[in-house]
Amino acid sequence: MPASSFDSFSEATEDEILKIIKNSPSKSCMLDPLPTWLAKGCSAELILLITNIVNTSMSTGTVPDSFKVAHVTPVLKKTSLDRNCLKNYRPISNLSFVSKVLEKTVLSRLMDYLTQENLLEPYQSAYKSGHSTETALNAVHNFITSKLDEDCFVLLVLLDLSSAFDTVNHSILLERLQSKYRLGGTVLSWFNSYITERYQQVKIEDVLSSPRPLVTGVPQGSVLGPVLFSLYLAELSDIIRHHGVHFHHYADDTQLLLAFDKDDVPNAFHKMETCISAVNTWLTTNQLKLNCDKTEFIVFRSRFSEVTPNFPPLTVGKDSINISSTVRNLGAYFDQTMSLENHVTNLCRSANWQLRKISLMRNYLDNKTCRYWSMRL
Repeated sequence: MPASSFDSFSEATEDEILKIIKNSPSKSCMLDPLPTWLAKGCSAELILLITNIVNTSMSTGTVPDSFKVAHVTPVLKKTSLDRNCLKNYRPISNLSFVSKVLEKTVLSRLMDYLTQENLLEPYQSAYKSGHSTETALNAVHNFITSKLDEDCFVLLVLLDLSSAFDTVNHSILLERLQSKYRLGGTVLSWFNSYITERYQQVKIEDVLSSPRPLVTGVPQGSVLGPVLFSLYLAELSDIIRHHGVHFHHYADDTQLLLAFDKDDVPNAFHKMETCISAVNTWLTTNQLKLNCDKTEFIVFRSRFSEVTPNFPPLTVGKDSINISSTVRNLGAYFDQTMSLENHVTNLCRSANWQLRKISLMRNYLDNKTCRYWSMRL
């Protein structure tokens, strides 16, 4: 039987759109003609209009130009950072409310198709129902601890990509949607319209810049952008599998894992370096960049191991990656024996910092408010 293709969207019903609207957050954007809370409150009166907009977009394979404009607000990553340095700001992108309703409608149909055709990468834990950072951490943790129980060493490499979401090539993405994921007809036309000819404006207080085109990248702050990125990155999994290295993805965070015997250190490191070199070549070909300065690796050993070899740095082209004694992996701290000591220490430090900030507020709150919140902390 020939493989199925995804050529047209099924029509959305008013009940489906109404459910999406009611479950959406009430965050507003300057691009919206009405505040989101008001649009949600008047959803019964607006539902026919919004449903028609969504269905017209899906049936014609076009996205309205007004839905392809984003307002970007630069937010300082930390208050202690230099406000005059642009790298210290994180761009927060905001899109119109109805455009996100359209995206959620399309996303449900795309995910149904990808799931039915078994086209999703099984080792990608982001943007999938029933998956999260916990799924990725559990998978990696279980792999490491099971190999340590077999008295093996485990090499973990945490790959870091530079501005990965912003450097996706539109032509490559569209070709991949067509060839690998078999999108065609009005569906492919819709994604072509969605990805191309987008604009953004920077908003600082009440001042708005003139629109600037976005020639690369998936739309930030969008519903479909992260999913499209994971589909763009999926070919990387085949490269890693070819080299016999275990892996797990969470969005643009890729973890490479390799178990080896204490007498096989040179071969294991050569195997991992060969894999990373192939990964780096694929990234370059697909206009993505590996950030070697932030890429880390660690070697795990059993706490009962009597042998602690000296591990060389990993070489990637002209760059070297030195071994770390502790790494932060999706918010969890891993040390070389997979103990929880570093993780608990950092959690306690963070908790104490938050408690200190709360204590500074004490003098500005009455007793009733303090008692109320103390019962909930």
